[in-house]
Amino acid sequence: MIKRSAAVFTLIPLVSACAVTMTEPEAASPTRSIPEEVIAIAGPNQDIMSAFLRPDDNCFWYMHNGPVERTPLPLRTSDSRHICIQQPAET
Repeated sequence: MIKRSAAVFTLIPLVSACAVTMTEPEAASPTRSIPEEVIAIAGPNQDIMSAFLRPDDNCFWYMHNGPVERTPLPLRTSDSRHICIQQPAET
């Protein structure tokens, strides 16, 4: 019994040292500047400081801190429209 308890208490710190830390996407860096127009039209209760532009859809997203995890959500206006950048048409 004592040997089993000693083995368990020895393995717990070793296994916990192997935990993987999740990182945020590189595009979610708060160092990128968000245009003033986007800040002006963004609705309340959104983390503007974590906002980033996703190149696949040209829309702004932000990182929502939920009770369990961080989730990317689309940045919206006060009337719930997505905030996106319109690309110029190619000629």
